[in-house]
Amino acid sequence: MPIAAPHPPIHIWTRRLGFRAFVSNLRAQAQDRFLWVPVFLAAGIAAYFALPVEPDTGTRIAVFAAGLCCAALGVWARGGIALISIGLSLFLMGLSLGAWRAHQMQAPILGWPYYGVIEGRVVMLDRSASEAPRLTLDRVTMAPISPPRTPDRLRLSLHGQSVQVPQIGDIIRIEARALPPSPASEPNGFDFQRHAYFLGLGAVGYSRKDFEVIDHDPSGLWLTRARLDLSRAIQARMQAGAGGFAAAILTGDRAGLIATDVEAMRDTNIAHLLAISGLHMGLLTGFVFTALRVILALFPRVALYYPTKKWAAIAALAAGGFYLALSGGSVATERAYIQVAVMFTAVLCDRRAISLRSVAIAALIVLIRRPETLLSPGFQMSFAATAALVVGFGALLRLFTGRTGPRS
Repeated sequence: MPIAAPHPPIHIWTRRLGFRAFVSNLRAQAQDRFLWVPVFLAAGIAAYFALPVEPDTGTRIAVFAAGLCCAALGVWARGGIALISIGLSLFLMGLSLGAWRAHQMQAPILGWPYYGVIEGRVVMLDRSASEAPRLTLDRVTMAPISPPRTPDRLRLSLHGQSVQVPQIGDIIRIEARALPPSPASEPNGFDFQRHAYFLGLGAVGYSRKDFEVIDHDPSGLWLTRARLDLSRAIQARMQAGAGGFAAAILTGDRAGLIATDVEAMRDTNIAHLLAISGLHMGLLTGFVFTALRVILALFPRVALYYPTKKWAAIAALAAGGFYLALSGGSVATERAYIQVAVMFTAVLCDRRAISLRSVAIAALIVLIRRPETLLSPGFQMSFAATAALVVGFGALLRLFTGRTGPRS
């Protein structure tokens, strides 16, 4: 009778699976282990969004509890077991974070195509891809649909012959067609359904009819009104094309852009300049920081006896925060502000501002605040480019000066 071969010892399996090599690499990176924190967290978030079905409440609680247990084991244990436990804990916390965010954003979604009268309050004005005026409504009512099934927010494009645009805070009544947000049209394509879900949009649609203003309630919308008032003031005092562009990069309002100008920017591959992101935030905060330091350096007593660099960093942070609010606080702008905020906070703490550790902290904050941004090309390209610039700058610094670059 043949004797069954014994199972390989556990260390053989760990070697085959690459765990030992992975742990050895982590041990060798003692100064850079923190850089792996957003990587493991992002892996867990990505795993959640790759799940074929939504986990139930019991599963979510079990995953979160397992993450806590792994974290406790990582604190208690030593060596490779501690590293693997902490990495697994971050992965499970990423899974839990994605599930929590999806549950937090849960709202009614229109279940079928609808045509009829829609009432709601205008909370946002912009333009669609076809340059049609577009409204975002809250406090939505759709007569035949019960309130629990009515979307909380709805977005409509206006395509009438004489299109009039309501004011922020107007409560309007309009006859329109509304549809549930559509899923991806191709495998691994852009999933507008998921995008709309995290924007809180339960339906999208259009109308070719005129609207009727039935009331006005601007409560809680003062900042949006101020942004649009500033945008109109800029456009009224500048030429049409220049005014529309200036308003777009200052307030995020693209309604004043000329269609031919937008098309020309797309043809020349500079349309990304219209999206307020890292370039704009970096230029503004960098200018404020540098200008204030230069001005304060003109006064020797102030420059020698006071922390002017920290004063300039605080001013740059304030300017960036003001720009974030003024521009509408889009996801890309918020991500850019977090990156510069981490950098200037490092200046305030007398730490190196340009480093991979700063990039990792910024990525960690963004992922915790909005886990769904992991799937956006903007997040991936932004942090990939920033990390590459930091590493490249450090390599050039070591090459030409022999000094240690901004590694961690």
